[in-house]
Amino acid sequence: MGPDGEQALKRIEEATKKADETQAAYMELVKKRNDIRDPLEKKGIDWRKNPTPALTAAEAEVQRFQDLVRAAKAAIPASPDFAMAVKDAPVMTDADWKTEEEAAAKEKKLPRPLRIADSPIFNKGLHDQPLEPVARGVLSLFEPQLKAPSIPADESGRRQLAAWLTDPNNPLPARVMVNRVWHHLFGTGLVETVDNFGLLGASPSHPELLDDLALRFSGEEMNWSMKRLIRTIMLSRAWRLSSTVDETSYAVDPDNRLIWRFAPQRLEGEAIRDSLLFVGTGLDEPPADGSQVFTISMKQAKPLQREIGRRDYYYQDVDENVRYRSVYLPMARDVLFDSLKVFDAPDPNLVVGGRKLTIVPTQALFLMNSQLVLEQAAAMAERIAAGVPYNPGQRAMVVYLSLLAREPSPEEKSLMSEFVLADGNSEKAWAEAIQAVMASGEFRTVY
Repeated sequence: MGPDGEQALKRIEEATKKADETQAAYMELVKKRNDIRDPLEKKGIDWRKNPTPALTAAEAEVQRFQDLVRAAKAAIPASPDFAMAVKDAPVMTDADWKTEEEAAAKEKKLPRPLRIADSPIFNKGLHDQPLEPVARGVLSLFEPQLKAPSIPADESGRRQLAAWLTDPNNPLPARVMVNRVWHHLFGTGLVETVDNFGLLGASPSHPELLDDLALRFSGEEMNWSMKRLIRTIMLSRAWRLSSTVDETSYAVDPDNRLIWRFAPQRLEGEAIRDSLLFVGTGLDEPPADGSQVFTISMKQAKPLQREIGRRDYYYQDVDENVRYRSVYLPMARDVLFDSLKVFDAPDPNLVVGGRKLTIVPTQALFLMNSQLVLEQAAAMAERIAAGVPYNPGQRAMVVYLSLLAREPSPEEKSLMSEFVLADGNSEKAWAEAIQAVMASGEFRTVY
């Protein structure tokens, strides 16, 4: 909430209380006004045309308080930005916790009471077959290298775990994080198996570089700052290399493990969807307020009915047809939008450090038939028709610069011009030509 978050919440609470008091006073005045007006109606007197002095005064006071209520509600400050956080639950004995649990179940009260406790191991993973509790701590495998933290009885252990993970004597988290950033920037990590740094994983191609970046990332230079890490890597010569193939280097290192060039990378599904929207109808840059998950859940009257999947709740209501960036789309288990799923979006049920990149026929079919692609191609064609002269060559130039960030070759320009002229240089022909470029591999590749 920021440094003044608590003060902001206090101001909101005070302003809300004042608005509620003003609203309550207004409702009292409305009741008094009605007590004066109702007897007149029962007598058949038209109080609108012939109001009594008392009714006129009461009506004026009601109108005055209407303005006060509006002003009081408008004076409530906007909520500060929130961040998700956790806090430790209280410590309870088994008996006390069981008593509170039974009371909550009887009253159907949510959420159920929480407490700090050691978790048992469950027989074969079955929740109704708990075995002996296991003390909170870290894997004993690491004990020789890094001593396990001591956890007080009145704390959950989250803070101690965070301190243990970021301990200067624990190099693994920094190495894993650096490797994942490198993987996303270059397409391949310094350790190819980004989800496996164990004995069965791959060896680093540049161990000294991995160690150097990990030490700088976790040290004073970067202080675990992702932005500083990304900036450092992207200012390097390796990142700024051309993607041009050198035959001599290719013969020695065809997989580019020595980073003699920038290896072309295929875009993820999210980036493909964003690119289509950007060149078509345009992206809504600010993210949507709130979440579709929350908005849809509020349509369910009972909290117990808000479980995703229950009676097809959420499946039928979630909407991909929005223009904000894909990173803000809801991502729930078993619900993946076609524009992301077909381009290898990972299963939300799993932890996936490196996506599996495939080339399959469904991707080509999506780019040929998807309503998203058709609409964005048509929108771009309409914009070009309105803003670019009739000359097909100039329009082809705009299409290639917009979609592929390069000028068309003479052959590409000639083919596109011939194609659209065969259909009278119409918007429909341009939409089809634009869609063909959108469906190309070059549109989905970073060079």
